[in-house]
Amino acid sequence: MQPFDPERFRIVVQLSSAPATLDIAERLNKLARRSADHRKELLAAAAVAAATALAQAVDAALLNLAGNEWGEAEVDSTDPREGSLGELFNLTFRQKVLRLPRILSHNQLRFKDGHSVTQALNQLIDRRNRLVHIVDEPHLVTGDHSSVRFTDDQRMEIQVPIPPHPWHAVSEPDATQYIEAVREYLEHIASAPLGSATLEQLPFLERVH
Repeated sequence: MQPFDPERFRIVVQLSSAPATLDIAERLNKLARRSADHRKELLAAAAVAAATALAQAVDAALLNLAGNEWGEAEVDSTDPREGSLGELFNLTFRQKVLRLPRILSHNQLRFKDGHSVTQALNQLIDRRNRLVHIVDEPHLVTGDHSSVRFTDDQRMEIQVPIPPHPWHAVSEPDATQYIEAVREYLEHIASAPLGSATLEQLPFLERVH
């Protein structure tokens, strides 16, 4: 056994608050059932919280893998992100979520297309983007447009339909499905060690052909 050298000692301590954030999503979802006045907004907030928990979990998992590589002295930098996994941190949110099972299984497993968990995770990411990146597009109107009307006194009236607000479009079944899918991800993927054999038992993963 090699003697302990405090100057060369490396250890990684990785903590994730993703489960706590997912619990917040669950509480918001339950609160929405009891609040008729703010039901829609609470359901949207639950979806955003669930997506936040998912982002926290996948980032923590990638940082843990990078940290382990750093801890084994395979990275000279003091930043674990500068190791062999560095490019993964530049991927989009969706790409990181979908890529993690491949990384953990040494490129043997991937998400199964069409499975309810896979669909819910993709739908949640789409929903999260619509909720936090709201774009109010301008209405381009010409004089001969059907929405334009000139009154007898030569005043111009324009009728523009008000689109539904994205924060009023999340249903309770949607929010519940998002939360359940993220919980599956946190419990079975984000917390799995590299090369875990249990990943092969997950019904929403399949072997890469």
